[in-house]
Amino acid sequence: MVILLREIGFAIFLFLTIYFLVLAKKPKIKKEEIKMRSKTNRFFLGMLLSALNFFPVPYYVFVTITLSSYRLFLFERTSIFLFLVGVLLGSFMLFYYYIAFFKKIENKTDFFFKNMNKIIGSITGVIALVTLFNIIKYYY
Repeated sequence: MVILLREIGFAIFLFLTIYFLVLAKKPKIKKEEIKMRSKTNRFFLGMLLSALNFFPVPYYVFVTITLSSYRLFLFERTSIFLFLVGVLLGSFMLFYYYIAFFKKIENKTDFFFKNMNKIIGSITGVIALVTLFNIIKYYY
């Protein structure tokens, strides 16, 4: 079962790599400012984007299966609760540092917008290669 989930994860990450490096269009840089009416609209827009984001689901499935295959994670309530708390605290801190970091480089974002697809494609490519290495290691 673990190797099947790894193979499915490899296929997903390989598809995402090909999409972001080959098929995705380059983002257009707009110099216009987006006017938001209130901060509550920003909150609900963030909630909507979070609900639509499917990328973490295969990632956390891959992480828990990998940790389980090395016997570092048990499917018990305590382990699941501690993993969940770690994910929540890590996500909160990461988003907080995102905000702090992007406020510092607010005017220097042209590089990131021009190369965002390449950056995401590279990250998913590395994950796909690591997964492929683990699959090959299992079979040979």
